[in-house]
Amino acid sequence: DKFRPDPPSQRSRIVILTSQAASTQLESRVSDALKRIASVRTLEGRTVMNVPVMYPSGATTTVEIEMNGGNCWVSDMGHGLVEAEYMGAQGFYTKSAKDVAGQHGVQFDGNSIFALWVPVARLESA
Repeated sequence: DKFRPDPPSQRSRIVILTSQAASTQLESRVSDALKRIASVRTLEGRTVMNVPVMYPSGATTTVEIEMNGGNCWVSDMGHGLVEAEYMGAQGFYTKSAKDVAGQHGVQFDGNSIFALWVPVARLESA
C-alpha cells in the first residue's frame, strides 16, 4: 500500500499548484526585468519615465507625464529634437516629427512631441 500512486484528483491538484507557482515565479522575474530596463521617478511634481527605446546616441527615451485633473499631459520633453540636433538633422526632424505626430494623433510644437488631455485610463495609448 505504501507504493500505491496518488489518486488522479490529487495528482491534478499537484500539477495545478506547481503551475501556479511557476506562473507566479515567471511574473516576478518579468517584473524584475522591467524594473531593470525601465524606470519611473518624480521630478518637480511630474512623473518622468525612461523606457527601453534608444535614440541613436544610445540614450533611452524619456517620457514626461503631468496630471491635470483626471487627464494627463504626455511629452518627450524635446529629447527627440535634441537627438536630431546631435546628428545635424534638425531640419529633417522638424518636418518628419510634425508628419508622424499627425499620423498618431499627437502634436508637435517645433520642440516636443506631446499629447494633451489624455485620460488616465488611456495613458498606455499615449
